[in-house]
Amino acid sequence: MNVFQISSLCDYIEEEAPKHWSIQYYYRDEPPINFTKIPKTPEVEIHWSIERYISDIRSHDLKPFYIAKANDLKLAVFNNVGSAALMTSDNRIFKDVSTSYMDEFKDMNFSEPQRVESKSVLLSVDAGSNYFHWMCHVLPKIHLLNESEINWNEINKIILPQNGGSFVKETLDILRIPQDKILEVQKGEHYVFDSLVVPCKPNRHIHMSKWSFDFLRDSFLEGDPPPPVKLFISRRDSVGRGVENKDEVKAVLDPLGFQEVFLEDYSVTEQARLFSGATDIISSHGAGLTNLAFCEPGTKVIELFSPNYVHPLYWNFCNILDFDYYYLLGEGERPPKGSDPHLKNETISVNIEELKKII
Repeated sequence: MNVFQISSLCDYIEEEAPKHWSIQYYYRDEPPINFTKIPKTPEVEIHWSIERYISDIRSHDLKPFYIAKANDLKLAVFNNVGSAALMTSDNRIFKDVSTSYMDEFKDMNFSEPQRVESKSVLLSVDAGSNYFHWMCHVLPKIHLLNESEINWNEINKIILPQNGGSFVKETLDILRIPQDKILEVQKGEHYVFDSLVVPCKPNRHIHMSKWSFDFLRDSFLEGDPPPPVKLFISRRDSVGRGVENKDEVKAVLDPLGFQEVFLEDYSVTEQARLFSGATDIISSHGAGLTNLAFCEPGTKVIELFSPNYVHPLYWNFCNILDFDYYYLLGEGERPPKGSDPHLKNETISVNIEELKKII
């Protein structure tokens, strides 16, 4: 498929004014996010993956937030977990609402396009079936659609990746999204839409919008505040990124009143309530920390990393939401500064003495 990229769907609509296309903007006054919160760690230096945001990048602004409506758009699906390219009828791809893995499209073969009649909604994003991406990248799109006063009865198909877990149905039920209209797209499929409603990507990479956190709290945090609790978020052995010396860690945490929890045993609303009462949270890096969105300001967070995979995402959650953030690197050989072995599922061996220093 021969394609070339257009920087953004909103720019195209504003500049080209295609007939029957339109765009509406939201949260125009959302302020930039400044990277100001310095993480705490027993390390001599802040890890480069976080330090560069504080020293070089310093801030980000995700505007414009928008809903676009267009005719005869095409969608080419890259994989089964949400990656796809949205393009014009002559194969011009809108980069801002398409997959980040664009370069690999040139090597793929796609089926003959299937036409989807009437009006549809595009919600699919890269890795959209993962809990973090679902909560922070897909669901805020629904909030924008509701802000636009969309009539879901008029929608023919809702474009999503293949179902990623029970949290998908639970959250869609709470948001009253008609699940009989969902079209789960798969790798290699190719669609043409009579009419398509396209929300922007409200959050990108580690960059998060404050309004999306407010939306998650308003949607999934129910009831009166729970009693305060200290949480040790644990991972079952089959998942990866677990704590290798967990018994030693628990010997330190148990006398301090930490409660070990496995988040897969909880519904989304139960996780939200659990985190909203947490005063202290210790966890390996993972999608379960998406639930930091439900915590109160001042919550103490200690994130555990393998030396071969350090990610600044949840530090930025804490930066935006005003939490007390610490991180601890596991024991083992350290890769050179600036390198990223990307060994995401390594187990973590916690240095107990360093853990005691930051609890």
